[in-house]
Amino acid sequence: MMEGLSSSQREMARQQATEKASAILLKIRQEKNLSQAQLAEISGRKQSYISRVESKQQNISLGTLEEIVASVDGTLHMEIEL
Repeated sequence: MMEGLSSSQREMARQQATEKASAILLKIRQEKNLSQAQLAEISGRKQSYISRVESKQQNISLGTLEEIVASVDGTLHMEIEL
């Protein structure tokens, strides 16, 4: 998937994805006025998992992120820049 990229480019891409996922979860909570515990309950995840993703200590799969977004009646849109 990241073939042809240097190790520093791969690490930068991972870091950017982690930061975006963190921002998405925080945005959901702010816009829906939810605590981490409330979002965890709604989405079927643990509060500690939500906390780790928000604090960029935990990676999240695209599928899991999409499920969390859907649990609050949202839609995940992706954009790519080349």
